[in-house]
Amino acid sequence: MEMIKADPQLLSSLQEWLPSILGRCVRHGSIDLVRYLLKCERAPVASLSPLAVAANSSIPLLELLVAHGWDLNKAEVDRSLKRGDKLIDLVCDDHQLVCWLVEHGARVMDGEVDLYEIFPQPAPLLETCAVRGSVATFRFLQSKGALLGHRTLHRAAGEAASFGADPFTYQEVHDQAVGDDAGARNERAEMLVFLVDEMKLGINAMDSTVPYRAYHWGTPLCYAAVKEKGAHVVRWLLEKGAQPKVETAQNVADAEMLAKLTGCTENARILREWKQMH
Repeated sequence: MEMIKADPQLLSSLQEWLPSILGRCVRHGSIDLVRYLLKCERAPVASLSPLAVAANSSIPLLELLVAHGWDLNKAEVDRSLKRGDKLIDLVCDDHQLVCWLVEHGARVMDGEVDLYEIFPQPAPLLETCAVRGSVATFRFLQSKGALLGHRTLHRAAGEAASFGADPFTYQEVHDQAVGDDAGARNERAEMLVFLVDEMKLGINAMDSTVPYRAYHWGTPLCYAAVKEKGAHVVRWLLEKGAQPKVETAQNVADAEMLAKLTGCTENARILREWKQMH
């Protein structure tokens, strides 16, 4: 490093590369190297994106970055699907980090609640938490004023279905769960049950008033019906009062039709048989 500093050309190159080097060290969670770059080389902490910090985040790393002036509420600008997301949006699957961020000034009331084009940028935090976080994190964020999105239950149902979660039995197998996949399935089932049974979110609510909006399937049941592993969630939602077909003045949400269109034959069969019996 001293040799580089002695050469003006190399020093100039180093200054240009410092943001990239710092970003790589942060992504790898290399706290000692990050500390050196910030303290000794004056690497620009403001160059770090929320995605870079979220890649391998920990409380010691965040303490170091914040001590050097990094903004916890900085919004992502470079990635279209994550544009507007802050660190708390990206790490809401880590309860400890979420609590630390809130205690140190992370905002929880940001996010697009009104109608948005295709994807919210960012989604309201509770909607994001319903997809990736735990019930404990959801309760904590709600107590701090975080906002519900229009598709909180819809996206939670879709995510639970994509994991093959079983809301009927998740409590019975909770203590027997082994591995990350089993834990994720149970967590997503628990979230779905919480949103329906405790939060009382509308099980037949449409996701948009805009007709045939891109990436919007209709009701929560529709979001589960288009997932290959969604049979358990589809059955559970039906038992809870979900209607296979919901019509409004603007939209028609037909879960069986969507299941057929997406090749989810088991879901289509379950829905067809349900309609025949009811």
